[in-house]
Amino acid sequence: MRNVNSKDMPTESKAEDVLNKVDPKSTSTSIVRTKSVSRKYDLKIIIPVYNSEQYIQECLNSVINQKNTYKIKIQIINDGSTDKSADIISKYSKDTRIEIISQKNSGFSEARNTGLKKLESNYIMFLDSDDILGANSIQNLLDKAYETNSDIVEGSFIRTRKNKLISGISHKNMEDVDGDVLFGFPWGKIIKSSLFSEIQFPVGLWYEDTIISYLIYSLSKKNTTISDVVYVYRYNPLGITVLSKNNIKCIDTLWITELMLEEIHILKLKGSDRIVNLFFNQVILNFRRTQNMNNEVKKAIFVRTRLLLQKYFLNSSFDKKFDVLNDALLENNFKLYYIICALS
Repeated sequence: MRNVNSKDMPTESKAEDVLNKVDPKSTSTSIVRTKSVSRKYDLKIIIPVYNSEQYIQECLNSVINQKNTYKIKIQIINDGSTDKSADIISKYSKDTRIEIISQKNSGFSEARNTGLKKLESNYIMFLDSDDILGANSIQNLLDKAYETNSDIVEGSFIRTRKNKLISGISHKNMEDVDGDVLFGFPWGKIIKSSLFSEIQFPVGLWYEDTIISYLIYSLSKKNTTISDVVYVYRYNPLGITVLSKNNIKCIDTLWITELMLEEIHILKLKGSDRIVNLFFNQVILNFRRTQNMNNEVKKAIFVRTRLLLQKYFLNSSFDKKFDVLNDALLENNFKLYYIICALS
């Protein structure tokens, strides 16, 4: 931190110029025209697939071999795979529960949005093509959803690497939990389709999953957790989380933060302590994601972050643990902000 100081801070307009030259701000949106919701199925499982030949069979088998008493639809979106994924997927076409959609490669957001074009089920589940469902997860999640009339039901999950357990996070069986208890991932849960009637994943931005914590959890009125392991996440050493720190697209973490706060305002979602605390946690996460960028970029992100705090949360109440971070931003103290984020 020897070269970290609060000197030569850019102006607001200069900060925006610096960031736009490196990673232009996207004009994408998460808000779409209201979609109708039908109740043809109890659950639709949306599985985007791109070059997943190594894992897709295990993934799909974990779904079709589930024993459950509900009416489900499995929607596989082949997002322009160039390996053998399409051939493997085609072998499942005779299963009447499965619909296969092929499209040119457009990315995770577009693939998931393809699945969201028709809201034809009570609940939606997202499953990544290199992961698998836990045993009886569909039955357990839907049983609890109908029993409690919950908007979201989330279970426990485990992480594996080379088929070995490396970590996991467990839930307790609880009703009416706040959104901050839930994971920020789209997977590992079922979500009422109606929550997506005006929401999609923003296209062209990294960290598109951010809509879950900011928008979907803000729309949800009742959340429930179950202790059952419903999802097995396969750690990918070549995934975006690992590789993004040296890529200029990591600046998207700021752009999507700005987008989420703007769209919460547009949708007139009620503000809460959860959102302001989420924002401060996001500030720290944004720092970590961009910490390998040069100081000019990091100072520009600091200036833009300070503007967000002043615009949306100037007189808000928040957890005391964020007091110093709040002061660092308001006092334009980049060095203090840097130290707090680096040590958090």
